[in-house]
Amino acid sequence: MTPKPLIERAFELAIEGGCGDIHALRRRLVDEGYSKLSIAQHLGGRHTRRQVADRIAAARAVPAQQSSSDGIGTS
Repeated sequence: MTPKPLIERAFELAIEGGCGDIHALRRRLVDEGYSKLSIAQHLGGRHTRRQVADRIAAARAVPAQQSSSDGIGTS
């Protein structure tokens, strides 16, 4: 099976919410077998890093929104 393109996988990981920040995402990519050089090349640009970081932040915000709207603790 051919691995997914690195940038595609990076965005998937960011959206899934399993990585708390860009550094955790980079570590996860290394663990999945992507080279540090490829990661640096693909995520080295400011715009791309910002896009990934924004998706990480959005994924982290979703559980907080769900827990505040689930009715627990309301009268």
